[in-house]
Amino acid sequence: FTPQPGTFVILCQSRVPLPSRRYNSTSICSAPLTTSAATWSEAHQSVMQKNTSIVNNSSEKLIGESGFLNDQDHLSKIMKKAFHLVVKTGDQEGAGTDANVYVVLEDENGLVTPKVKLDKILYNDLERSKRDTYNIDCPTDFGKVKYLRLSRDTKGIADDWFCDYIHVEDRRKPKKKTSKDHTKKSTKNFLGSTYLKENSAQEKSVYFFPIHRWIAPTHDYLFHEYAVCLPQHDPCLDPRKADLEWKRSTYNYIVHAEGMVAQ
Repeated sequence: FTPQPGTFVILCQSRVPLPSRRYNSTSICSAPLTTSAATWSEAHQSVMQKNTSIVNNSSEKLIGESGFLNDQDHLSKIMKKAFHLVVKTGDQEGAGTDANVYVVLEDENGLVTPKVKLDKILYNDLERSKRDTYNIDCPTDFGKVKYLRLSRDTKGIADDWFCDYIHVEDRRKPKKKTSKDHTKKSTKNFLGSTYLKENSAQEKSVYFFPIHRWIAPTHDYLFHEYAVCLPQHDPCLDPRKADLEWKRSTYNYIVHAEGMVAQ
């Protein structure tokens, strides 16, 4: 952009970051050079209003194209740290991984959270027998968790990973402090306790996803809560078939020498 002779350009600093988008030269606001303080003040206000309009319009376009925000979280469409994850790695030999593991939550309406990489700075994540915790943001109109999507890549020296379970806690609602009565320990009192009422179907805040398998890099896994479904209704049929074929191959008999018993 080259200013025209007889004009000056006002550079306005805003606390709202400009979206990463290329602007045409017509989007840059300039004011004619004048010696009147009143005229300069009016021109300055006009420039501020135009630049603010440019930022707002561009931000709205970016939101509409992406469906949910990635780098525009400050635009009030994302709830920070809405869900708390506890990820448990198995205790089998070689269960830990150095690969990149990703998690996505999905509600009953098909709305999904941003794809989150399970990684902490200066911390060795997802090692054998360890329980790691992470936070996930979600859209403001995100409902109850129905599915958990899990995937990984092949980065790192040892990328194999055996996951025991993933525990998801909804932290969008503040916890209610209840008094503990240690004198009544009967089953009847427990069934009528506040704990079960807070975790009922209407106000559910805790979700449990048992995994209990090696996570392969060739599949994107989709898990129901409690992993409860009939085999024919499994939303993740390809990984199930691959696991069954692998188990079947481990029981194949081989005849090492003619006339000898197969082993």
